[in-house]
Amino acid sequence: MSDGGRDVTAKGVDDASGGTIYQVKWTKDRVQNPVTWLKAAVDGEAENIERLVAEGATRYVLMTCVAGTAAPGKGTMDKLDKEFEALSKKFGVPMEPLWQADLDGMVDAAPDAIKWSYADMLAGQDLIRFLLHGSAAEGRAAEMRTTLLRVMKNQGGEDSKVKFSQADLDQTQLADVYVDVEAELVSEPRVAADLVVRSKHMVRVGALTYLLNTVMPYTVVRGEPGQGKSTLGQYLCQVHRSQVLPDDEITEIEAGEYRANEPRLPFRVDLRHYASWLEGDDPFDDDPQAKTGKRRHGVERSLEHFLADYCRYYSGGRSVTVEQVQDLLDRYPTLLVLDGLDEVGDQRLRAHVVSEIDRLARQLRRSTRTWTQVLVTTRPNSSSQPEPTTDLFEYVRLRAMSPHMQTSYLGKWAAVNGLSPSQRRKLKRVFVGRTAEEHIAQLSANPMHLTILLYLINKRGEAIPSARTAIYSAYMDALMDREIERDQIDKDDVDRVHETTSWLGWRMHSGVETDPSLGKLPLKRIRAELFSYLQEVEGPEHLLDKLFTASADRFWALTSKEGETYEFAVQPVREYFAARYLAKYAGMLTTPVLKSELLAHLVQRPYWLNTTLFYAGFADPNEISGLVLGLEGALEDGRHPLQVRVALWALLRDGVFSPVSRSQRKAIGLLTDNLSLRLMSPARQPEQFPGLPEGLSASELAGALNDVVRTDYLESEVRARLAARFLAEAAPGDKQLEEWINQTLASAEVAEEALLHVGAAHPGVRLTSARIDALALQTPQARRAALALGVVPKFGSDQDDALLRAVLSGEGSDIVTTSASHGGSLLRAVRPHRFIDLAKTAEQNRFILPTAHLEDSTADEKSRQAVFSRLKGWDARYDRVMRSTLFRKGQKDSTAPWQDTAREIAAIHGPCWLATEIALIGVATGSVRTGGSFDPNKPALGPSMDYGVYVQTLRQRQDVPWWRDQATACTDNHSKMAWIGGLLVSGDDTTVKDLIAMLETFVAALTEDEHLGLLNGLSRISASGLGRRMSPELLAAAESQRLVAAFLLFTVDTQKHDRIDQLDLAVLQALTSFGAASWPAHRALTERLLDDRTDECLKAVSTCGPDAVVVVPDKRPHGFPDQHVDAILRDPLSYPYAWVAAAERWRSRAHAEEPLGQVGVSEGWLPDV
Repeated sequence: MSDGGRDVTAKGVDDASGGTIYQVKWTKDRVQNPVTWLKAAVDGEAENIERLVAEGATRYVLMTCVAGTAAPGKGTMDKLDKEFEALSKKFGVPMEPLWQADLDGMVDAAPDAIKWSYADMLAGQDLIRFLLHGSAAEGRAAEMRTTLLRVMKNQGGEDSKVKFSQADLDQTQLADVYVDVEAELVSEPRVAADLVVRSKHMVRVGALTYLLNTVMPYTVVRGEPGQGKSTLGQYLCQVHRSQVLPDDEITEIEAGEYRANEPRLPFRVDLRHYASWLEGDDPFDDDPQAKTGKRRHGVERSLEHFLADYCRYYSGGRSVTVEQVQDLLDRYPTLLVLDGLDEVGDQRLRAHVVSEIDRLARQLRRSTRTWTQVLVTTRPNSSSQPEPTTDLFEYVRLRAMSPHMQTSYLGKWAAVNGLSPSQRRKLKRVFVGRTAEEHIAQLSANPMHLTILLYLINKRGEAIPSARTAIYSAYMDALMDREIERDQIDKDDVDRVHETTSWLGWRMHSGVETDPSLGKLPLKRIRAELFSYLQEVEGPEHLLDKLFTASADRFWALTSKEGETYEFAVQPVREYFAARYLAKYAGMLTTPVLKSELLAHLVQRPYWLNTTLFYAGFADPNEISGLVLGLEGALEDGRHPLQVRVALWALLRDGVFSPVSRSQRKAIGLLTDNLSLRLMSPARQPEQFPGLPEGLSASELAGALNDVVRTDYLESEVRARLAARFLAEAAPGDKQLEEWINQTLASAEVAEEALLHVGAAHPGVRLTSARIDALALQTPQARRAALALGVVPKFGSDQDDALLRAVLSGEGSDIVTTSASHGGSLLRAVRPHRFIDLAKTAEQNRFILPTAHLEDSTADEKSRQAVFSRLKGWDARYDRVMRSTLFRKGQKDSTAPWQDTAREIAAIHGPCWLATEIALIGVATGSVRTGGSFDPNKPALGPSMDYGVYVQTLRQRQDVPWWRDQATACTDNHSKMAWIGGLLVSGDDTTVKDLIAMLETFVAALTEDEHLGLLNGLSRISASGLGRRMSPELLAAAESQRLVAAFLLFTVDTQKHDRIDQLDLAVLQALTSFGAASWPAHRALTERLLDDRTDECLKAVSTCGPDAVVVVPDKRPHGFPDQHVDAILRDPLSYPYAWVAAAERWRSRAHAEEPLGQVGVSEGWLPDV
């Protein structure tokens, strides 16, 4: 309906007619040229404006949601002001625009009464303030206001204190001792690129600080036991509560100096409560007589249904519907902390919990208002247990506490415990002295262990143990002494109290593996459990009457948080006692159980990993060899290959085997088999394989890996390379490999290429000048390895010239190098990958599918200035190369950087494949116009080719006669490569098909090395998505394997997992020998093995080799043969890593272990209570 040229009017002085006219121009689309669009909008209203002025209007204001720019003289605001000056003269009244920023400022400054009258337009903090302060008259908001205030206040009071009662901190304000543990990014969401709008690197940032300021909505935080995951979620919620609750509601809530960038309504959920609720329990009911309800079914199992019960409980019983919860999540900025995924021990329940988290995240993402932040906390995952989808969730891990952070916490701990200045100085002196010991330093980097250490140092001074289990035992003994002094425990009952508490720890922890509700038990049930146990072991039943009488809220290691229910305050304490029971009491009455047997059960169950560390710590020196036997048996059993290795690594890191050197060496030797070398990577999996202490096991592991290299580098180069890589990650300071390589290279007869390959796998290895001067570098493999090693020969030497040739020929384009040689410097300056990136936007990936080509070359950019300075010192012409790599004035959105860079490289070195590949990327880049320098007197192809002419001519799509004519000029092999590459990148299907005979002739003329360089250059263009697609029918027209390999790069369907059914299995298998350029064959063979599952397909996949990059689904395809999984795990050095990892994952998931409690009872080494 016509508005007559005005949306709002304001009367003139003394209510005179006319006055100010307000016209609104709104659009939901992004306006490319705001000035032109708004000027046109006013011109379209000219007739109405003239009429309104004639009727008495004295001012015209145009209001718009379009954003303007404010650059003086150049911004759209200043430009439109000039247009409106002319319009004011034209219509005879003052005219002005109000931009989006102007309107936002008016709304921000408006009184709350005005804002709350239009609640639908509010966002962020304004919307929360409306909900909590101004919603009395608004139906939906008013219904939830009181509920939310009570929920936040009640849970805020619960979260205000430290949740570690045994350390006498349970009455301490969390804000008084909180330290912000640093975090680092593990992975970004894979297919939610629209959410990734921040820096890709988290460098030395606190986890809390990050989560308070991030724009990433969905995060999983992983951390070791006791590392502060739950405390992080607890305090994160407190900070948000402190900012959104009214002042009179935050008496118990402190947030220190922390502030959220965007305050949200916080809800902290224990996922074990959600899991037990799914099974019919009421986790919020502290009635010891409460009965378990029916297991929930269908939609009633949703996370929103649970949140409704959660809000009902924390609001004091107010009615809350699932519709209200869904409305809340959809309308208001919300923080949902889902704590303790690892505490859901039952795999079936865990899978459902994760599926609900994923469903809710996807549902919230579909909402136009992405205001909900979801944080999930969990321990590291070593057995492919269900976790939130990496499509939507970023993964972050907590780092170890730095020495500075430990000192800060020490000061806070001393303050809340009321230590005098002299006591503080003594505490710090002893702490600094003991943390000089490597194992103590490792333990003190964990917040919970640090708390225990400080408690013990304060009580005992220097007399504290150095091992995890011993420290916990000393801590529990100290607590026991305190209870005896308070007359809560009779000293004659100490042994039985240890035993019964250990039994409860075992009973609760083993119970949680199948039933999350057993993590806390009503006092009546605890008494019944202990009574049954004491009867079974013929213990003194009268002890029960002493145990829970002196304290209403705490008994030694147990604490009461809700009514008459008791639990262990923190999970590691429960795990310690469970381990104590297994170590000291399992098998005491019935069937004896060997330490090796019990450890073999523990290490195959990820839920029991932390318990395993405590359990092994109870072993006496004469039992340690038995632990190694248990690990050896678990590895041979092969049910959970990665999980057992994670457990073994953790035991080594804890120093469990160090008292017996022979056992330590044997345990380390278990990690040098082929499958361990393939699966384990501290760099790729820092959560599962954190650094080993040098004094405990790193040096021994280094020795074992060095032995592998020396023994196998000639017989199995792959095994030797993997051992060298593992050595670099596990013991980066070890210099044995470097010394051995330099010594061996000095011998008369030496396998130079194999040694260079091994050295290249270890980033820390460097060759001496004497060894560099003696290098032959006769093969492309040797030259690539030398570049990877960072070799720096004398400028102009034979070795330097060899590396330069390797770079100019394209041999080294995918090699990461620190080499300051001529060739290494040139590669780092003008690597072809940089020119692929130049053809894309910042949000686009370099390659559109996984390949073995180099993905990350950021180190090149960081050293770019220094590299070019070095190059220009050798030859001033490199200055022109440097300037040509960038868009210069008048060249924007043209092919200039590609063709000009190629021309300048050729001006120094002549036409070469490095320059040709860069030029071909420019040919393939369709998003720019043709433009740049060229010499019209030079030909497009041939020994004297001009790359400017080459690029501009090829972009004009030449016909068959032109290509035939140009072929006569290609008298050298490089010209033939440029002709082949140009035709495949720019020619249409008909042209290519008509020229197949010439293609066959030219391809056949190339050496193997030249052909490989050609394929890899074309492969990078194809995998980047810049190259065009050709008809698969061309494959049938090609006769030679060489040409088929080239055609395959442009005929394969990159949008799906192409099986390439036009080629039989034998042909595909033969096409796997071209390194990274074989990715179409690697993908096709992977798809065929997944679909056809034949022995022939399995063998074909093995020819892809260990360095091939493929994608294998997370879940095992139905019916995929066990024998194929077994074959891959038996020969892990022959298959791509993705296949080895998938085989391990599928093997592990296929073996669902029986709950440990049931195993103990059935095998007779635990009482059936």
